[in-house]
Amino acid sequence: IENIKELNPLPPGSIVRLLAPNGVDLGLGILNRSSSIPIRVLTRSAPQQQQASSSTTMEDYIAKLLQRRAHRAVARSLQLPSIARDRCGRLIAAEADGLPGITCDLLRVAEENGGGSILVFKYDTYGEEFPWDSIVREGVCDRVPDTKAVVVHKMNWRKERHGADGKEFATTLERGCERTLQGAYVIEGNTYFQLPLMDVPHQSMWPFDEADMRQRVLQ
Repeated sequence: IENIKELNPLPPGSIVRLLAPNGVDLGLGILNRSSSIPIRVLTRSAPQQQQASSSTTMEDYIAKLLQRRAHRAVARSLQLPSIARDRCGRLIAAEADGLPGITCDLLRVAEENGGGSILVFKYDTYGEEFPWDSIVREGVCDRVPDTKAVVVHKMNWRKERHGADGKEFATTLERGCERTLQGAYVIEGNTYFQLPLMDVPHQSMWPFDEADMRQRVLQ
């Protein structure tokens, strides 16, 4: 394209090929013109056969790529000592795991509600559900077989925030029932923290990276 306005007809979530001014292939990305980051790069390379393939084949390629990355990220995270011991922690860390704009946390279901796992996803992209969102969710659920509930935080359009009490994220329960979420918790050392997951002012992603600081305060 010569003008970014040429991207306006493309729906959010479209797969786009990135080319340098000299025609060199720079990779593939996901388009969302409403986002402050309009294109999130997924891969810097693609098989040669993708160069002239159909959009359906391209979508299949991206779907498999995202699924592989989700599986790999979860498998790696579940092997971390703290997550293996406590069954809670960060499973997907967005760009660090090759899944830009997507974060996923593993929480525990209260024992009085049957135990098991809760998956909490945060999507830092405006607008409606992208087909790629569900592909990543399913990929994570495949690797966490005791999942009892799935909570999703999706960034609201700016104009929608006025009708949502200014909330930056819309929260939905994609799997399970709200009763399962009651008493949801994480474990840090010998401390249990209960977390509200629905009807909260802001998206409730637990700051796992601050665990050491909290433990020092509690000592």
